[in-house]
Amino acid sequence: MPTTAAATSGPVPATATSASVLSLAPHGAGSSGSGAITNQKQRDSYPFVGEQGQLIEVRAKRTSGVTLQPRIELLDPSGVNEVPYIVPFGPELLVERNLASTGSYTIVISASQGVGPYSVTWALDRFGQLANGGQVNAELTDPDQKDRFRFEARQSQLLTARVQRTSGVSLEPWIQLIDPSGAKESSANGYGNAQVTLESKLASSGTYTLVVGGQNTGPYLVTLSIQ
Repeated sequence: MPTTAAATSGPVPATATSASVLSLAPHGAGSSGSGAITNQKQRDSYPFVGEQGQLIEVRAKRTSGVTLQPRIELLDPSGVNEVPYIVPFGPELLVERNLASTGSYTIVISASQGVGPYSVTWALDRFGQLANGGQVNAELTDPDQKDRFRFEARQSQLLTARVQRTSGVSLEPWIQLIDPSGAKESSANGYGNAQVTLESKLASSGTYTLVVGGQNTGPYLVTLSIQ
């Protein structure tokens, strides 16, 4: 039988930059569960309630053994799977999607291959916040993890965003800048370095999103300046 842990929102380190605006690490409503797949027909279900447009991140990983390659389905309120089939590869799988509907959803964990125990975690709208002149210490702890930070800006302003590894030797960060419509406006890659800087003249006004990712994992510091 699958088990589910209580909902959590994660740690929220913050740096105040003005009386009304804070810089916050990514956090969001989420939960976790675990179970064991014993045959190819087994499908373990984890329900949650979501709203149209919310970003959900679901990660399933094998916790022991060598054969299980997990599969994730995301069933909308009508029972339709919103996740296209993903070719299995390795012991861990990540799904990131914006929900198409509002209502009662179900995460279904099954096996693409093999059997064995697993864990599953999910989070809704796991966003951080960056203020002009602000900074946040955070950490990429899982493969392919992306941390997203929102901020307000105006067209033609000059943005400078910097991400630097704060300890260890493995994290090689990169940055993507997503405009208010959800399109990628610019990006920068450290290409093996411990630090990456993105400078961009903004093309739009509204709520932007700065996405931080990297090769490997580790702690980092992100800073933002808008002029």
